[in-house]
Amino acid sequence: LEIYAEQPFSRVQLFDNSGKLLEDISLSSKTLHHRLGISDLPKGIYYVRIYQDNRKTSTYKVVICD
Repeated sequence: LEIYAEQPFSRVQLFDNSGKLLEDISLSSKTLHHRLGISDLPKGIYYVRIYQDNRKTSTYKVVICD
């Protein structure tokens, strides 16, 4: 999953549809782009949260299907 943002971000979280935290990635420096590996995840609905300066700024729904 390619994540692009207009403003630099420093943290990415991935949740499953029940709200369980699957990944919590703190980046060493702020970036406008990050690649999140999702190839091992089963089909379903997931949510990606992006943080700028330790503040949640955006949440995106991701659907993995065949």
